[in-house]
Amino acid sequence: MTLIEPYAPVLITLLKGIIYSDENREIWKSLKQYEIPIRAYFAKMGLQLYVSDEGFAYLSQPSDDEQDGDDIYKLPRLTTRRALTYTVTLLCVLLRERLRLFEADEPDSDQYILTQEQLYDLMERLWPERGDEKARIKKMNEDIQKVVALGFLRESEVLGEKRYELRRILKHLINADKLSEIRDKLAKYRSTGADEGETETS
Repeated sequence: MTLIEPYAPVLITLLKGIIYSDENREIWKSLKQYEIPIRAYFAKMGLQLYVSDEGFAYLSQPSDDEQDGDDIYKLPRLTTRRALTYTVTLLCVLLRERLRLFEADEPDSDQYILTQEQLYDLMERLWPERGDEKARIKKMNEDIQKVVALGFLRESEVLGEKRYELRRILKHLINADKLSEIRDKLAKYRSTGADEGETETS
């Protein structure tokens, strides 16, 4: 009979995506307890475990050109890179900047909450011409839900009003170098008129 490690639920949860301490306290407790063997387990697979003091953890994988060894050791991607539209990419950049300003102004605050209307106001600059109002709102809602799916926003509802917590993982997955790279690509796309599926996230 194969012995199942006590931290097996943590391994499975990490392979599925991000772990947040405030969403799954038992898994988080087990992660912290068995962090060393968990790191060792994933290291054998060429994966790195990142655990933040801000209450989240995730797996990262070196790009193909960062992997060591001969071609025989090149590993398949754990996750499929997802192509993002121009507006979703730009929304992520805007949210990243808002998070930076929030942390500078409110260093002791745990959560940054945005209402749906605040997100709409932030996204207004993505459409220089207002056009059809219903179509514009529909597109904004679609982009917001894509960012929710990426794990950068957490949606909730208070007294019938939608609210979104801007997750701090955004600043780790889009660091200063990545932000500069995205901005360069966006400038290039604006000049060429490119839009759909031009940027990627893993």
